[in-house]
Amino acid sequence: MSEKQTWQNLKWAIDKVKGIHYQRIEDALTAGIPDLMLCYQGKVIFVELKQRDAFPKRPATPVRIGFKPAQYLWITKHQKAGGKAVMLSQVGRDYYLHEHCLQHIRDETLSAKEFRNSAVMHSRTTMEIVRYLLEVL
Repeated sequence: MSEKQTWQNLKWAIDKVKGIHYQRIEDALTAGIPDLMLCYQGKVIFVELKQRDAFPKRPATPVRIGFKPAQYLWITKHQKAGGKAVMLSQVGRDYYLHEHCLQHIRDETLSAKEFRNSAVMHSRTTMEIVRYLLEVL
């Protein structure tokens, strides 16, 4: 599985929502900007997409999700300015939505258990993730 497949699964769910506007952002020139912008009922949220095939086999091994310092910086600046921004990670068949503790994810200090427990939302379906995102807007 790849980040592209994660995006396609998420896009399928987004396309089911009437009145939503979204834009996939693929900007190689602007470091850190998230992969996706969603706008619904006048409110906007940015989503950084990540993907891993599985959690590490050893429980204490930190989860490496490839969250770059520039991505962390962009999201935290956006959040401090009052904007909404999250990271959506697909690990295996599960989706994890993180809004906080992103510094630990960037620094790769969370075990699989900590990664799971720090998610504000966990689901096996992208439709549930999209519903949650629209609720927190």
